[in-house]
Amino acid sequence: MLSGVFTKGTMRAVGGIGRDAAGKTGTTDDYATAWFAGFTPDLAGAVSIGDPRGSQQHKLVGVTIGGRYYGSVAGASLPGPIWRDTMAAALKDVPPSSFPPVDAARFDGCDRFCRQ
Repeated sequence: MLSGVFTKGTMRAVGGIGRDAAGKTGTTDDYATAWFAGFTPDLAGAVSIGDPRGSQQHKLVGVTIGGRYYGSVAGASLPGPIWRDTMAAALKDVPPSSFPPVDAARFDGCDRFCRQ
């Protein structure tokens, strides 16, 4: 259900990892923290970014991280690419698996969107 983040959602510009994957980006109010949590049939992981000095006092706005300037850090701008690169490396020698198809009969009210 969450695989659309890579094709239609906030991670579409970042791209996937060349295998079935799904996940969710997140950004807290006023860019205090940002994260991406994702999974494949074989492995799950999450990346969370925040200032260790205190995320409410030190927002992720107008910051330089790893030598790159960010006007604001959102889930797909930094945590998402870190997740993608880490998962691709961790799974490079693992044969791709597929998610099982959605059992529409099991979920009352499931319509055509459940099968995309």
